[in-house]
Amino acid sequence: MIRTGLSVRWCPTQLQLADALTKDQQDQADLLRAALQIGEYQLNPEASILEIKKGRRNERLSRRNKHEQRELENRLLKLQREDRPQDLSSL
Repeated sequence: MIRTGLSVRWCPTQLQLADALTKDQQDQADLLRAALQIGEYQLNPEASILEIKKGRRNERLSRRNKHEQRELENRLLKLQREDRPQDLSSL
């Protein structure tokens, strides 16, 4: 590695080319085939990849929180409707 200037780097699981050799999943095989066909494979700096992952995780959490908030609001409205006295004038 020293002689050729190679270094070991962290890579997100879904971007590891060797996964195609150990897992029976189409996505990993497609990634490996594409890298072999193109003849290049570039990794971005770990800090930028981690920032992207953090942003995506925060977006998912935000969507989940909004969904849970809407569900709570709907439940509250339903409970409020059930607690109202019935209008007896229509009887």
